[in-house]
Amino acid sequence: MIKDHPVMTTLVDGDRLWRFVDFTKFVSMLDSNALFFTRCDRLADKYEGTYSRPTFESERQLLTSMSNMPRELIKSHLPRTESLMRRRIFLNCWHINEFESAAMWHLYLKSDEGVAIQTTFKRLRESLSECPLDIYATKVQYLDYDQHAMPFDNALIPYTSKRLSFQHEREMRLIFLDIAKEPIKDGGTFEDLPFNFDPSAPGCPIAVDLDKLIERVFVAPSLDPWIDPLVKNVMKRYGIEKDVVKSDINGAPLR
Repeated sequence: MIKDHPVMTTLVDGDRLWRFVDFTKFVSMLDSNALFFTRCDRLADKYEGTYSRPTFESERQLLTSMSNMPRELIKSHLPRTESLMRRRIFLNCWHINEFESAAMWHLYLKSDEGVAIQTTFKRLRESLSECPLDIYATKVQYLDYDQHAMPFDNALIPYTSKRLSFQHEREMRLIFLDIAKEPIKDGGTFEDLPFNFDPSAPGCPIAVDLDKLIERVFVAPSLDPWIDPLVKNVMKRYGIEKDVVKSDINGAPLR
């Protein structure tokens, strides 16, 4: 289920959310009854899950002052910790906006054949109420990674932030940490903890109640009109009967 987290920016039930996906991914979601969570280190932005420069430097200074660790080990400690965490953090991302976004259509679709799932945070939360995982939801904070120091008191902090160049995304993300609930064996480290999911896979599907999740589905503005009933019929085959709306982003102005 979705849980609150003290270091994350929480949402309210009425926040409207959008997920823009290619049609094939949409059908895959219907077929699996699941949302796909991507492993953090498989995302395109290599800054995902990393600390800002001021935080990075402060941590190195702290390690230097508190331990006898060799300088080379101190230098590699934080990057290694980030790398280990990035393999265990899984994310599912949404766009927060009261209305559909022309920029998001272009940003998230690999082709013109796509849809946008419209929902609310309340619907999203209810659709995952039976999920046994501890999933956290947060609005992404956009920071200057050269100037802004991040808090260093929680391992999930780097996954709640992105660089200022991405602020147009207005992103909300679901986050969970993949650690099997088994004790570390004597002499073991964090790296030795087993995974719940296949560590070689780019991500994992998490079961969701699609009927609760989906409010409406918007069809990409560039698609021909005959696609609208096709999308509706495909959804119906999977037991999902929701309004299918043609995006009017490219609509003609009044004359």
